[in-house]
Amino acid sequence: MKNLILFLIPGYIFSYQIDYKSYYYNLKDFQEPKIYEYKRSNKNSLDTEYWKIISDTINKELITETFNSGFKQIEYFKEKFDESGAKMLEFLLLEDSSSTKVSKPIEQNVYLWNNPGPYKYSTKYDSRYGEVYFEKTRTYQGLEKIKILDKTYNAIKLKGEYVFKIKDQNQTFTYYQYSYYIKDIGFVKYKRVFEDHSETELYLYHIHTEEEWNNLKN
Repeated sequence: MKNLILFLIPGYIFSYQIDYKSYYYNLKDFQEPKIYEYKRSNKNSLDTEYWKIISDTINKELITETFNSGFKQIEYFKEKFDESGAKMLEFLLLEDSSSTKVSKPIEQNVYLWNNPGPYKYSTKYDSRYGEVYFEKTRTYQGLEKIKILDKTYNAIKLKGEYVFKIKDQNQTFTYYQYSYYIKDIGFVKYKRVFEDHSETELYLYHIHTEEEWNNLKN
């Protein structure tokens, strides 16, 4: 038992020595919007998703607006940075112009600076199926080399466990994913695994300026 404890301690201490914050978004880098273009692949298709990211350095907030391949906005996510990490302030689902799902934040830990996890954020929102409770729990998994934008980087790897509970129908859906972040860029990739063992992957394909983004939409 003593040898087992000695074996485990170094890895546990090492996880606390990781500078988690340096792998997340830097507010100063998004005072001018950047648009991250991601490709989503699964067994049968390749899709595109855009994240428009902009910061408010005075209030220490980061806003991410998500658009589908047809440039229709589908999500709005606002975080606030404090001494312990990035906390969820607002999360909206925009299904169409007359059907915006306003969530009610409960737990707010999106990404913590000095904590390997587990930690989570959670919310409730109304849907056509009734009230939905959603939570995402994160745990640090280590460092891994990945290739993104034709370069190889050291990435921090986090495991996210997702839970959706539909109260009125007494149903629960779950899946998990591995998310990757690299320094000076932030989130670059995930690998998602569903209950039926099917998988999908999202990876960063290009970073656009706002001018390039506007030209792309037109």
